[in-house]
Amino acid sequence: MTLNWLSFINKRLLLSSWFAVGLVGSLNRATHVSADEFDVYFLGGQSNMEGFGTNAQLSDDWKRSVDGAWIFHSTAMTDQVPALGLGKWEQVEPGHGTGYSTDGVTSNKSDRFGIELSFAKTIRERNPNRKVAIIKYARNGSSIAAAAAGQWGCWEPDFQSTKGDLRDVNQYDHFLATVRNAMAIEDIDGDGTKDKLVPAGILWMQGESDAMATEQIAGQYASNLKRLMDLIRASLRVDDLPVVIGQISYSQKDKEARTWVYGDVVRAEQRKFTLEDAAAKLVIDTDLYGYSDPWHYDSEGYLNLGERFANAVLSIPRVESRRIFEPGATLKIEAGDGHGGEGPAWDAELGMLTSGNGNIQRLSLTGERSIFREGAGTNGLLFDKQGRLLCCEPKYRRVTRLDRDGKLTILTDSYEGKPYNQPNDIAVDSKGRIYFSDPRYGDRDDMQQVDATGKTVEGVYRIDLDGKVTRVIGREVDRANGVLVTRDDRYMLVADNNNNSEKTIRALWRFELRDDGSVDLGSKTMLFDWGRGRGPDGLVEDAAGRLYIAGGLNRSNPPHEPDDTVQAGIYVIDINGQILDFLAVPTDEVTNCTLGGPDSKTLYITGGGVLYSIRLR
Repeated sequence: MTLNWLSFINKRLLLSSWFAVGLVGSLNRATHVSADEFDVYFLGGQSNMEGFGTNAQLSDDWKRSVDGAWIFHSTAMTDQVPALGLGKWEQVEPGHGTGYSTDGVTSNKSDRFGIELSFAKTIRERNPNRKVAIIKYARNGSSIAAAAAGQWGCWEPDFQSTKGDLRDVNQYDHFLATVRNAMAIEDIDGDGTKDKLVPAGILWMQGESDAMATEQIAGQYASNLKRLMDLIRASLRVDDLPVVIGQISYSQKDKEARTWVYGDVVRAEQRKFTLEDAAAKLVIDTDLYGYSDPWHYDSEGYLNLGERFANAVLSIPRVESRRIFEPGATLKIEAGDGHGGEGPAWDAELGMLTSGNGNIQRLSLTGERSIFREGAGTNGLLFDKQGRLLCCEPKYRRVTRLDRDGKLTILTDSYEGKPYNQPNDIAVDSKGRIYFSDPRYGDRDDMQQVDATGKTVEGVYRIDLDGKVTRVIGREVDRANGVLVTRDDRYMLVADNNNNSEKTIRALWRFELRDDGSVDLGSKTMLFDWGRGRGPDGLVEDAAGRLYIAGGLNRSNPPHEPDDTVQAGIYVIDINGQILDFLAVPTDEVTNCTLGGPDSKTLYITGGGVLYSIRLR
């Protein structure tokens, strides 16, 4: 549909007026040294973004306001009414679900909540030094496609109703007015200090209405979504602003007759959009949620969805931060045929050692391949300060040390008289204490490591200099895989990767490490979440404190790892979980990485039996 000139001018004036306000506000704030900075997230879509969680079902902890998080929530409006975008900044708390209304002065909270509650709480927990500002506008039943527009409204900027007054006012106009008003307020928390609002992301939960029109309309969803997201990015003045899309799902109450006739088409289009947009992620956990009615998730679902949106938006690397790898550098295959299975470890004399084909493989400094230790049955490998090779041997359920003269010492093969699961990865602190993870992949029938209640433990252990073994992490993680102690001994990082369950969290956790080698379990902090894709495996830290983590898949692996948008490769993050870069690796599974070479600026990667390398800056 062609936009008439009056509508075109009105919308550009509306957008320009916000730009002018934003520019003036930025100039004012630039001269105000003590300005508070808020990360701004826009929440938009239709009814499952409005939110149908029930306040009465929340625990007391969830009923409190979220410290450091504010929301500007505009009343959902139909098309063909003046685009006023009225709202007020207030702390995030229950009541901002469907039914919320405001005249811009007073707000009438509803008995419902949406994703804003758990989203804000998760963002604040993961980034406690950053304040959160949410701009929310969503409309029940609204579509993106003009041809799918009904009585509930349309987000297509060019959409015009066929009759009546204000025919050119639609949901996009209401969004623009909401953003304009929200960004025009200089002191959003009322503390007397001018605030700086920094756009940080777009969260979009919508598509059901577009899935109810025709198959052709549903098949255009990706292109329609791209157009809309690009315009919303432009309105927030950040071209590569992270976007997270919530995948539409089917009501569990209506398994025979699909709730959304062309839902599968829209779901495929949502996936297509996120695969084609480097700054977009798809949240697919919606398939796991219960429903409070045939269309809307239950309270537990909204709490989980907000958390998943938060973790997803924080997992999107910003373009300006991608300065990790050497310009023009590409992956180089160093060895194949199973040579690069796991546990890469660099030695200045021996070169690169890896676990592969049941042996410890060697790639010499001159590029020659050989078997270093036959039948070793190893996984994680690491050289200590004395140049001795520390080995996790899942085949023999033990941890060993191989001296330079070939002497093999068993460091531990049991804990409290019971054999380990399968020692997997290994780390050493500055004092020489050894830490190793002990998961079990595959057959789990003979697992003997349990806690006081008899539940199996796949945790982390410490070997002291005198040989004493202590379990430092138990059921605080689901299945410990990669483990690393930071160079300053401040933190222990644990890759939690249970690939045998649909609802488990696959994440990298950070724990504070005490001087005596014990772990502060209460300090557990999520740094990165892989959602329902394959989770994290091995990891390494560079001299600048950046973390390189192997994870993801190039294909879906249902039922437990169904999300193929969580790509296989190396995820580069900082110690606070900020994503810095991503390097795709073409062979599954990407298992581990380490640094090597004379200057320690070559990253070696194991994946699908292949050993790769790539140069860092």
